[in-house]
Amino acid sequence: MTRREYREQVFKYIYSQQFFDDEETDDQVDLLMESGTTQTVDDEDNEIAFSESDMEEIRAKVSEIMTAIPEIDEKLSAASEGWKLSRMSKVDLAILRLATYELLYDHLPEGVAIGEAVELAKKYGTDRSGSFVNGIMAKLV
Repeated sequence: MTRREYREQVFKYIYSQQFFDDEETDDQVDLLMESGTTQTVDDEDNEIAFSESDMEEIRAKVSEIMTAIPEIDEKLSAASEGWKLSRMSKVDLAILRLATYELLYDHLPEGVAIGEAVELAKKYGTDRSGSFVNGIMAKLV
């Protein structure tokens, strides 16, 4: 699994967790992972196989990120002048949380974190998500 595929899966789980209570998140991640170990990519029939170790690594990263959400949201709130987190699209917020985590905890270079976040926003967000995510991340760094 490439780093980009890994990041995309982590994003999907962070996004999905916005819809469940804290007590339900572990069960929901289990359900998402049990639903299969392959994924269709770019609306084509290409599939990515995820090993058990890939899935455990994804689960661990999601858990780490969810634990850090209060600090991450504090940083994002400060950087997003005029935008409350509750007003942001859930896709954009999940991408911003992942990118902020990668900057603060994984110490990913700023350009890489921002570039990867913008690519996710272009793929999963609205037409304006890429520039929105880019702007918030630029203020954050």
